Amino acid sequence: MKYFSSDFHICHHHMAYNRGFASTEEMEDVIVVNFNSILTKRDVLYHLGDFYYNNDMEGIRKFIARLKFKKLIFLKGNHDKPLIKYMKQTKDSRLELYSDLFLKDSGYELHLYHYPVFCYDKKYNNGQLKEYKYIGLHGHQHKNQNGELMKVKGAVNVNVDMNIYMPLNIDDIVEIVKNQE
Repeated sequence: MKYFSSDFHICHHHMAYNRGFASTEEMEDVIVVNFNSILTKRDVLYHLGDFYYNNDMEGIRKFIARLKFKKLIFLKGNHDKPLIKYMKQTKDSRLELYSDLFLKDSGYELHLYHYPVFCYDKKYNNGQLKEYKYIGLHGHQHKNQNGELMKVKGAVNVNVDMNIYMPLNIDDIVEIVKNQE
């Protein structure tokens, strides 16, 4: 099965504290436990940017080794210079890196990109999901200080902040889009 998520921000102390964790290790453990409770070694995980925050190449390798997956596909985020460097060095064929990606899943066309794209609503036949079956997946947006978030009709924010540190599958995503106002 395919799963989607973004914005782990591993080793990002400021992000861990903003999320209410006592440490980056606590945040990382929650992500690993939650994801491994769903993912199997037969699943593909699409991570839509901002995976790892510092230049510790061995730390990146160790964190990836803690996750269950068959393939881990990264989309570049604005905090992914360390990951890009790691990907240039690794020989792990289970890992792939893209700037953006289009794929089909369960009859839906998905556009995966780190940043929200503000034009999906026209592709959605005014949100009815009848004609086009086109969904934009993104991360990047975190809740602001008021707990609010800019919404994009026809798109789903797969950021772990929005999804109780769990990955989403296509059924979750379609349900979210159908319930958008």
